[in-house]
Amino acid sequence: MKVSSVKSYADVSEDNYERLGFLDVMKDLKPIPYLGMESALTLFKIRIKAASDKTK
Repeated sequence: MKVSSVKSYADVSEDNYERLGFLDVMKDLKPIPYLGMESALTLFKIRIKAASDKTK
């Protein structure tokens, strides 16, 4: 797995850590081989709902 760091434009905190992770992955969806956009978005909906339920 290749990982590269990028400059952060937002302050990372306990409150936004998970959301920033989702945004980071979403920007890199196209280069992932064998991943259909529809299936990726379905998985994100599930993960985001679970994260939202956890913060309630």
